[in-house]
Amino acid sequence: MPSLAGYRFIVADDNSINLKLIVTLLKSSGASVVEASNGLEVLEHVNSEHFDLILMDVRMPTMGGKEAALKIRSGNSYNTEIPIIVLTADIVPEHRE
Repeated sequence: MPSLAGYRFIVADDNSINLKLIVTLLKSSGASVVEASNGLEVLEHVNSEHFDLILMDVRMPTMGGKEAALKIRSGNSYNTEIPIIVLTADIVPEHRE
Protein backbone atom coordinates (compact mmCIF):
# COMPACT_ATOMS: atom_id res chain seq x y z
CA MET A 1 0.00 0.00 0.00
CA PRO A 2 1.36 3.47 -0.84
CA SER A 3 2.24 6.00 1.82
CA LEU A 4 -0.71 8.15 2.77
CA ALA A 5 1.29 10.37 5.13
CA GLY A 6 -0.03 13.90 5.10
CA TYR A 7 -3.51 12.90 3.93
CA ARG A 8 -6.60 13.33 6.08
CA PHE A 9 -9.60 11.00 5.75
CA ILE A 10 -12.98 10.68 7.38
CA VAL A 11 -14.42 7.17 7.55
CA ALA A 12 -18.04 6.46 8.47
CA ASP A 13 -19.58 3.05 9.12
CA ASP A 14 -22.11 1.90 11.70
CA ASN A 15 -20.48 -1.54 11.81
CA SER A 16 -17.63 -1.23 14.30
CA ILE A 17 -15.66 -4.13 12.77
CA ASN A 18 -15.76 -2.64 9.26
CA LEU A 19 -14.88 0.78 10.65
CA LYS A 20 -11.93 -0.57 12.61
CA LEU A 21 -10.62 -2.48 9.57
CA ILE A 22 -10.70 0.54 7.25
CA VAL A 23 -9.25 2.88 9.87
CA THR A 24 -6.44 0.45 10.72
CA LEU A 25 -5.48 0.05 7.05
CA LEU A 26 -5.42 3.78 6.44
CA LYS A 27 -3.51 4.60 9.62
CA SER A 28 -0.95 1.87 8.92
CA SER A 29 -0.15 3.73 5.70
CA GLY A 30 0.36 7.00 7.57
CA ALA A 31 -3.00 8.71 7.04
CA SER A 32 -4.73 10.81 9.65
CA VAL A 33 -8.25 9.42 10.15
CA VAL A 34 -11.40 10.74 11.79
CA GLU A 35 -14.08 8.16 12.58
CA ALA A 36 -17.85 8.60 12.36
CA SER A 37 -20.78 6.23 12.84
CA ASN A 38 -23.29 7.92 10.53
CA GLY A 39 -23.67 10.54 7.82
CA LEU A 40 -24.80 13.24 10.21
CA GLU A 41 -21.48 12.98 12.08
CA VAL A 42 -19.67 13.21 8.73
CA LEU A 43 -21.53 16.44 7.91
CA GLU A 44 -20.58 17.94 11.27
CA HIS A 45 -16.89 17.22 10.64
CA VAL A 46 -16.95 18.27 6.98
CA ASN A 47 -18.47 21.64 7.86
CA SER A 48 -15.64 22.49 10.24
CA GLU A 49 -12.54 20.53 9.15
CA HIS A 50 -10.58 19.85 5.96
CA PHE A 51 -10.35 16.32 4.53
CA ASP A 52 -8.72 14.82 1.45
CA LEU A 53 -11.21 11.95 1.10
CA ILE A 54 -14.46 10.67 2.60
CA LEU A 55 -15.24 6.95 2.85
CA MET A 56 -18.81 6.14 3.94
CA ASP A 57 -21.09 3.16 4.23
CA VAL A 58 -24.26 3.38 2.14
CA ARG A 59 -26.59 2.22 4.92
CA MET A 60 -26.18 3.82 8.33
CA PRO A 61 -28.64 4.91 11.00
CA THR A 62 -29.65 8.57 11.26
CA MET A 63 -28.23 9.38 7.79
CA GLY A 64 -26.77 7.04 5.19
CA GLY A 65 -23.80 7.66 2.92
CA LYS A 66 -25.79 8.56 -0.18
CA GLU A 67 -27.83 11.22 1.61
CA ALA A 68 -24.73 12.62 3.31
CA ALA A 69 -22.87 12.77 -0.02
CA LEU A 70 -25.73 14.71 -1.62
CA LYS A 71 -25.76 17.19 1.28
CA ILE A 72 -21.98 17.64 1.11
CA ARG A 73 -22.17 18.36 -2.64
CA SER A 74 -24.96 20.91 -2.19
CA GLY A 75 -23.36 22.65 0.81
CA ASN A 76 -21.28 25.78 1.12
CA SER A 77 -18.19 24.42 2.88
CA TYR A 78 -14.74 24.09 1.30
CA ASN A 79 -15.29 20.32 1.24
CA THR A 80 -17.99 20.37 -1.47
CA GLU A 81 -15.47 19.13 -4.07
CA ILE A 82 -13.84 16.47 -1.86
CA PRO A 83 -13.72 12.95 -3.34
CA ILE A 84 -16.36 10.72 -1.76
CA ILE A 85 -16.35 6.93 -1.90
CA VAL A 86 -19.52 5.27 -0.71
CA LEU A 87 -19.06 1.61 0.25
CA THR A 88 -21.25 -1.33 1.06
CA ALA A 89 -20.64 -4.80 2.41
CA ASP A 90 -24.14 -5.77 1.26
CA ILE A 91 -24.03 -8.82 -1.01
CA VAL A 92 -27.57 -8.50 -2.41
CA PRO A 93 -27.16 -7.26 -6.03
CA GLU A 94 -30.29 -5.08 -5.94
CA HIS A 95 -29.01 -3.24 -2.87
CA ARG A 96 -25.62 -2.63 -4.45
CA GLU A 97 -27.24 -0.94 -7.42
